[in-house]
This record gives sequence, C-alpha cells and structure tokens, in this order.
Amino acid sequence: MSTQSPPNTPWSLAGKTAIVTGGSRGIGQAIAIQLARKGPTKLAITYAANTEAAEATLQVCRGLGVEEAVAIQADALDSKFGPKVLFQVLERLGTKVVDILVNNAALADGSKALPIKDTTVDNFLQIMQANVFAPISLTTALLRHLPAYGGRIILSTVRVEGRF
Repeated sequence: MSTQSPPNTPWSLAGKTAIVTGGSRGIGQAIAIQLARKGPTKLAITYAANTEAAEATLQVCRGLGVEEAVAIQADALDSKFGPKVLFQVLERLGTKVVDILVNNAALADGSKALPIKDTTVDNFLQIMQANVFAPISLTTALLRHLPAYGGRIILSTVRVEGRF
C-alpha cells in the first residue's frame, strides 16, 4: 500500500508548503499526517509545550516523504501569535509562499472551559484569544504570502468544550 500520492495524481500536494497549528497531537496531528501522505514539499506544525510529540509527528511526516518539516513552539494566548509563527515558518522553511493553512490550535487547558455561570471576563478573553484571535492573526499575516497562482487552502477548526 502506497503512503504517498504520486505528484501527478489528483489531490497531490507536491511542491506545496503547509502550516498546521496545533499539529503535535489529536486532530492537528492527524491532519498533518494526512497532508504528508499527499506529498507537500514543506510542512510546519505548531505546538504549545510537548516537544517530543511535535518531533514524533515530524518523524512520521518525513517518513511519508515531506522534504522539510519543522515544529514551532507557539502560544495561542500570545497576541502576536500570527506574525511570530509566520515569520518562523518563512525563515525556517526558506520560503515566501504558503499554500495551505490549517488553523487547528485551540486553548487546550480544560480548566479554562468553565460553566457559563463561572466564566469571568479574563477567562472569556483568554478563550477568545486562543480560539478566535490567534487564527485570525495568522490568517491575516499569511494573506500576502499566499500563492498568486492556483488554489489556496485555509481551514480553521475549533474544539468546543462546554459545560453550561
């Protein structure tokens, strides 16, 4: 069984550069690995704290044929998340163009998902920063680095955990 699409098959990502935020575990890891099966040349994932999980994901992606794969530690609670991540991606992958962005990172600290009656303004703002503003920040920073040719893919996912 082939793990990678040949460059001339439909849905091949040969020659493309992709970013997956929150790519070290869970859905983000699965997305990064599935993208790797489609053959992008360059792949960057972000992770919050687990360096070992990020490196393990990159190993799998490299094994599937990704030529350059990097992990970038980034905090979605940082108001400069987007520009900081994009700068590192462009620098470390040596590119000026990003073809695919998957905004998957979210506030992973389950203790922040308080019942609505216990939610404070500070708590709400942290959740909004990580789950709304960080993806918007990265997407807007990326806009001028999208390819002028062909398709562009921007996907945003959000994990919602609620107790009302």
